[in-house]
Amino acid sequence: MSPKADAKSAAAVEAQMMAMGIIKIYEWNGWKAGDRCGIKDVAGEFVIESFRLIDDVLSHVTVIGGPVSGQAQTKEFRSFPPDWLTTKILKRNVKKDSEDE
Repeated sequence: MSPKADAKSAAAVEAQMMAMGIIKIYEWNGWKAGDRCGIKDVAGEFVIESFRLIDDVLSHVTVIGGPVSGQAQTKEFRSFPPDWLTTKILKRNVKKDSEDE
């Protein structure tokens, strides 16, 4: 079983990232943390968490979200190249139960 994350472990991760030259920023190219977005060729709806700079070069956008599947939506942290951000949100085709038709 993994140890539970807390403020102390989060601070340790931030310190490690800074030591490796990774800087977290919250705005880039008109996008900012909290914005809803789609990801190119990825089904789902996401919310931007942050962007990562490595040696002053934008590396990744970290988002929270996942496939749009009715009531049971998957919410997880994922990272993508920042140029994959899109305002288009793709939806998966979900079959209805025969009772719903």
